[in-house]
Amino acid sequence: MAILDNIRNVMNKVIRIVCILLFAFMVIIGTYQILVRYIFNSPSTVSEELLTYSFTWMSLFAAAYVFGKREHMRMGFLADKLNKKKLTILNAIIEIIIIAFALIVMVYGGISITSLSMTQKTASLGIPMGYVYIVIPITGVVIACYMSYKERRRSMSIAWLSGLIILVILIIMLIAGAPIAISLAVSSICAILPVLSTEPALVTGAQRIFSGISVFNLIAIPFFILAGNIMNKGGIAIKLINFAKIFTGRIPGSLAHTNVVANMLFGAISGSGTAAASAMGAIIGPVEEEEGYDKNFSAAVNIATAPTGLLIPPSNVMITFAMVSGGTSIAALFMAGYIPGILWGLACMIVIYVYAKKRGYTSSKRYALKEKTKIILEALPCLLMIIIVIGGIIGGIFTATEGAIVAVVYSLILSLVFYKSIKVSELPKLLMDSAEMTGIIIFLIGVSSIMSWVMAFTGIPAAISGVMLSISSNKYVILLIINVILLIVGTFMDMTPACLIFTPIFLPICQAVGMNTIHFGIMMIFNLCIGTITPPVGTTLFVGVKVGKTKIEDVIKPLLYYFAAIFIVLLLVTYIPAISLWLPGLLGYVK
Repeated sequence: MAILDNIRNVMNKVIRIVCILLFAFMVIIGTYQILVRYIFNSPSTVSEELLTYSFTWMSLFAAAYVFGKREHMRMGFLADKLNKKKLTILNAIIEIIIIAFALIVMVYGGISITSLSMTQKTASLGIPMGYVYIVIPITGVVIACYMSYKERRRSMSIAWLSGLIILVILIIMLIAGAPIAISLAVSSICAILPVLSTEPALVTGAQRIFSGISVFNLIAIPFFILAGNIMNKGGIAIKLINFAKIFTGRIPGSLAHTNVVANMLFGAISGSGTAAASAMGAIIGPVEEEEGYDKNFSAAVNIATAPTGLLIPPSNVMITFAMVSGGTSIAALFMAGYIPGILWGLACMIVIYVYAKKRGYTSSKRYALKEKTKIILEALPCLLMIIIVIGGIIGGIFTATEGAIVAVVYSLILSLVFYKSIKVSELPKLLMDSAEMTGIIIFLIGVSSIMSWVMAFTGIPAAISGVMLSISSNKYVILLIINVILLIVGTFMDMTPACLIFTPIFLPICQAVGMNTIHFGIMMIFNLCIGTITPPVGTTLFVGVKVGKTKIEDVIKPLLYYFAAIFIVLLLVTYIPAISLWLPGLLGYVK
């Protein structure tokens, strides 16, 4: 057993080093690409290819590492209700399924696609594609090894048939608590077997994992994650809170309004609702309690407004939607999210005003001009990142991926040099933490491409579209049904897998009734953002409750008022396209 422990420890260290080095290499290559393009006016296709393949390798190794930590996203409905003995049996079954997927799809399928691709060469580097694809069987072996290791401490149409297979297997595996990525992959492979023979299905599955990941625009995700982690670590939250206080002034519930504005700003910088809820709740919550605010009210405000940063760019889920929807403009989606995100915040502020006026929550704090100037100057470098990154993307100065790299470099300079809030010795941990999160998200995207291919191959979206259109031809009724389904889905499924699963299903339906793809994307993301603050799987809800030092049952009642306000905004976003499309149209993204 000691030998196995040593092997596992060595493997952990090697993979961590590989992930950190690959991520650091991505930052260097990305920065180099921007320099040669804009300073020397000599774009490099080699650097772009290096960036794409290093990103793919890093994501797959990080995903394998997360399997070893048992931290891939999953649902615990059944697991939470089982005793220790039954849970052990269930986990054993799940681990067998994961090992089977790793060995059959990733190792066998990966070796097949590797050998088949040895005669093909990469466009710029000129090396055999087989050397690039080999990462699939390697990481498959790693996953199988990790899952095999035990710690001592612990008559229908093809469309409907395939759809039923996916639905049944997916639901069973999700309820059982299997990782969502494996649930998606296994259910999709099983669904295609009635149509294709085993070997082509496995080879195509392995190839789809790689092709689903090897998309240049997806490289923006790990860089935005890294930038968000750097900014979170760099003490940005308190500066943004102080900045927000200037605008909330002495209106009733001024501290709660400050929380809203700060969540919108911090969420826009970090791209994470959970990070916003954690940072803002921890800092402003105690201040609110000192001034007599009810802690359940304060926690509800923080929870209800934290997701605004997922609508106000930059947003990783928008990049995910852009890819799964067939290449929708990321810049257009970024612009489309501003007004819905701001309306979400304003709706919550109306609720706060009414409640605070009723409870007598007022502030006598006044800021002198000197204090205001100091606060603005301290916050300005943080706010400039939004202007530089988003402005650069929208203005066509650089792509979303390049903008993400700029965000990393800018946040590093800001935290290391300007604020001096991060030490160089802390960077490897930040890189590894970002790699782990990237591994979770990107592996999900990779395996979901199997499901997208199966759905397209078997005609599942068309079949579902036909059924929904037969229920009603009224556009507004159809959109209401889709909203209800997405709201229900959001209560038990994380945003990324929900976006990956339901975009190929609902997008064709919405397009059939004349809905713009950008408008649909914002509507879907808005729905799924609500899911992050609703039980039983609302991650932002759990974080907000924990930080607010209260209980879910105590927070739910005040949250209901915010849910009502947010739902009204959702209906406005759904039925008034201009809310989402006006800004993109103004900038020429929508005609």
